[in-house]
Amino acid sequence: MFKPKDTQTTIFQTHLYFPDKFRNILKQSWAEIFRKDIIPAIPEEAFSKLYSQNMGRPCVPVALLVGLSILKEMFDCSDEKLIEELYFNIMVQYALQVDPFEAEISIRTLYNFRERIMDSPAIKETFFSIVNKIIKETSIKTSFQRLDSKHFYSNMAHLIRLQLFVRTVEKFLKSLDSSYIEDLPEYLRKRYLEREGYFADAAPNEAQRSLIQTAEDILFLLTHFSADDSVTSLETFALLERLFHEQCYQPKDSNKALPRPADEISSDSLQNPSDPDATYDGHKGEGYQVQITESCNSHNPFQVVMDFETENANESDQNAPMPIIEDLEDRGLKPDIMAVDAGYVSGKNILDAEEQDVVLLGPLTTGRSSDNDKLSLADFHMNIEDRIFECPQGAPAIFSTENEDGSIHVQFDYEHCKECPARDICPVTQRGRLTYTREKATTARRKKEQQAHEFKEAYKIRSGIEATNSELNRAYGAKKVWTRGFNRVNLAMAFKVMALNIRRFSRYATEQIRLKASEIGNLGERYVPNTV
Repeated sequence: MFKPKDTQTTIFQTHLYFPDKFRNILKQSWAEIFRKDIIPAIPEEAFSKLYSQNMGRPCVPVALLVGLSILKEMFDCSDEKLIEELYFNIMVQYALQVDPFEAEISIRTLYNFRERIMDSPAIKETFFSIVNKIIKETSIKTSFQRLDSKHFYSNMAHLIRLQLFVRTVEKFLKSLDSSYIEDLPEYLRKRYLEREGYFADAAPNEAQRSLIQTAEDILFLLTHFSADDSVTSLETFALLERLFHEQCYQPKDSNKALPRPADEISSDSLQNPSDPDATYDGHKGEGYQVQITESCNSHNPFQVVMDFETENANESDQNAPMPIIEDLEDRGLKPDIMAVDAGYVSGKNILDAEEQDVVLLGPLTTGRSSDNDKLSLADFHMNIEDRIFECPQGAPAIFSTENEDGSIHVQFDYEHCKECPARDICPVTQRGRLTYTREKATTARRKKEQQAHEFKEAYKIRSGIEATNSELNRAYGAKKVWTRGFNRVNLAMAFKVMALNIRRFSRYATEQIRLKASEIGNLGERYVPNTV
């Protein structure tokens, strides 16, 4: 049964019996900020739908469990260590507003809570509630933000292709009842069960032959059990079937199986049977990625992560800006300028962002170009709707029309064009025609803008987000998270990003507390009469 955290504290809290000196130290620590600002910001009601309203025992307060989950990532520790800290660390008890008698939480309660909330929208509600609290307390300016993606791994081994085949077969065979195993050919039991994984230890010159043999073994198993509903309903059978369809094929008019060529395998193919959700990025390998959006105003005392989106590793950055801008707009946190790297920038994305009143600040990849001396669309004079009304030589357009496919057709006086001194470098045809799209016009304009000194100076601040990615890896273990599966790694990443924001906030806030305490102390000393 759902029950919110009781805001009434008890007389049994340990800090109440501390000497003043120790209590003052506690008041100037991260634990005070967590207790005073973070715990009250956790929207417990957002989690109420996950519990019964009138049946069962009252739940452990959600604020306590969420707070524990954040502290796990702040300390980058195991669950066992986290529970130990809850039992015996007075600062943790103080931060979570619990006394030693309330701190009796089993590790199983923590596990069950994660299972309950892993795909709940309440996680994002909690993230934004904490962000809004930090912004309110510190007056962080959010009009200028930056965006970048960070690749990370789940808690799974890196497998070469032969190991992937063998592990998937092993996992399937181990899930079968012993009666099924006894009916299998002896060579299958010997390859995959009697000495686990030995078939994947082939020498490099034998690997391809072993891979072909494993593909044939998979085909045999799929065919052998195809009519048995109790087997085909197993998750491990589905993985075996998926692996075969993604990485193997049957030659025409043949009952044999062969591995597909590497260049025919999709980036969303199975990477490890222990984590079926993981995908592949050609540059960074298997795993996942997270889109991180961060404030970047130079006048802020520190920067805050404004949003995050966990994605498959094979997702293109081109698809990221607009959903994030829309998400930020829904929360009242939309920026005026968003700095991104070249992977996010296209004519379409620039235009889509402009429709949301956001400037997408980032360079376009120019690629190889042998026609730098030629005129581009950016050299023509356009109105605010990207309609050309004059050429670079000052000749006015006779008319312009928009076609059904969205392209724009502009007509110039072809007699003038024939005699134009820029004829050889102009994209207008000899008949005075020019057809283009708004996206191409925007692309040409951005390529010209990014050469300017002002653009380069404004764009320099984007690189600061690399330090945030590095901090997530070093301090919060975000290079390789402790769990597997999309929903689980998303939950872990959510708490890691919250932990990063909270630690930055607590560093700043505790420093302000110490400065005020120092000022008060100095002021007091200044007016203490000299009795000597």
